[in-house]
Amino acid sequence: PNVFRWNGSGPTGGYWEEGTIDNTVFHPHMQNAIELRMVIFTRWGEKIFESNKVNVGWDGYLNSGVLAIEGVYVYKAWITYYSGEQEIVAGDVTFLH
Repeated sequence: PNVFRWNGSGPTGGYWEEGTIDNTVFHPHMQNAIELRMVIFTRWGEKIFESNKVNVGWDGYLNSGVLAIEGVYVYKAWITYYSGEQEIVAGDVTFLH
């Protein structure tokens, strides 16, 4: 996924459950992950969000608690799976209000 929208009501903490579809929290597509580090950057390279929990993605709020502006952001994620396999994924994501 590379587009998600604000939930319209406030911060959620970014929690999501594997197997559910929630277009208000951004996270890399992954199954059977045991570790995740995901960082979100502005297009100028400023880090605005970081998660170190498998089931916590980005709900569009900055680490400061302020809602991010609509736009394109860059992410990088380091994922470790139950099998021991590791993967690094990176790309862009569009945030809409």
